[in-house]
Amino acid sequence: QIAPESAAGLPGSAGRALIGSGTRWRLPISYGGIASTALCIDLALILGSATLAKAIYSNIPDAFAGEYSHTLAAAIFVAVLFVAVMRLQRLYSPTRLMVWDDQARSVLGAWCGAFLILASGVFSWGVSHDLSRGDVLLFWAIGVAALLGHRAAWRFALPRALESGALRGRTIVSLTCEERVPPEFTENLTRHGYHTAAHFCMPDGGPGAEEVIDKVISLCRSSVIEEVMLFIDPEHMSYVREAARRLRVLPLPVTLVPFGTLAQLFHRARY
Repeated sequence: QIAPESAAGLPGSAGRALIGSGTRWRLPISYGGIASTALCIDLALILGSATLAKAIYSNIPDAFAGEYSHTLAAAIFVAVLFVAVMRLQRLYSPTRLMVWDDQARSVLGAWCGAFLILASGVFSWGVSHDLSRGDVLLFWAIGVAALLGHRAAWRFALPRALESGALRGRTIVSLTCEERVPPEFTENLTRHGYHTAAHFCMPDGGPGAEEVIDKVISLCRSSVIEEVMLFIDPEHMSYVREAARRLRVLPLPVTLVPFGTLAQLFHRARY
């Protein structure tokens, strides 16, 4: 990541470094990697639940005998069905992981549905003698407890990680007509794991605006910048078209962020 001082040497007041968070502790995953991490944990929990159910219900020395392959196959079948349903409903996104009621209802529905399909397929596979009723019921109970516990852990830890800015995120450059971004915007970016390398203030039109955009492009090409955030203020809309056109030369996403009075329209918006 870029040090906070990386923009300090830019001439004039166009480029201003923001105070960094070098001493802030970070989790080993990024905000964008939460969904994949939660999915992998679900797979591990389901396979582990099947193994534990087999070991508890059967004699321990026999739990990993030849018939264990059928238990593992059933666990993989259930895991694929469960994960597919959860992904289709976008329930691995960070915002959905924090909604406990939604998660609990969806986990119970998807888990029970996967086991109904498993139960109907056990007899057609001809492996009912290896997958006893006790194995299946114990697998269901251990699995649902593990999956709900997994959701409870996210529900507890994720808001605190966002609040403290502990999640690693994208390194960005912000661009606006204001001299500085309000502290609440900077805090929200930090909570979601973004690292702001520099903030650029662009005059509303004129040669000074082109000079600032040139500096943004130069910084993005010479440093590890992953995204440009363009703050849109209704009182300074004339600069948006020119800035967006000039920034197209960068192979980076440009995110438009409502600013000023426009931000009030998106306050507590629901999607």
